[in-house]
Amino acid sequence: MTAPQDPGFVSFTRFVTQLGHRLRPGQLAFSKVAYDGLEPRDIEGSERDLARRIFGDCETIPDSARAVLAKVKGRDGGGTFLAALRLLYLGVTLRLERLGQAELAYCFFGAPKLRLAQIAKRFALEGARFLAGNGDIELEAETADGFTIVRHDGRRVRFECFAASRGGDNTRGVPI
Repeated sequence: MTAPQDPGFVSFTRFVTQLGHRLRPGQLAFSKVAYDGLEPRDIEGSERDLARRIFGDCETIPDSARAVLAKVKGRDGGGTFLAALRLLYLGVTLRLERLGQAELAYCFFGAPKLRLAQIAKRFALEGARFLAGNGDIELEAETADGFTIVRHDGRRVRFECFAASRGGDNTRGVPI
């Protein structure tokens, strides 16, 4: 992950905790390695055992393997919840200097149908409302399919639901 701009940056797992959520043990071990960038060898106790079960019997994750994340999972593992909070975290912290000052950055929730994408949006919106209530961001606009925040640096980020489309044309032309 690119280093965030906000000097008050915290790790993803701490961000989730600050939102008032408690990750399950497997989610925590996964998040520490996949999102916080820790190596399995740096995690202790039962979390380390879980990380090794999730990522394999390895002590470190090669840099080339950290660029892509693919999950094979079942239902009720909290994947949509975790992905929604990760998207909110990135929308709040990621550097946006490659975009023009007036350009809107997009974080999108994609699914085969809008109804399914809106599940993730609701998780992220709950977190955004919490952050707005603490003065960390401004919640500027809410619609049925998304919401817009104003970050600590004044940049606007739009979180929006998109249904899957042939060739991905529903998300073309917007900086994601």
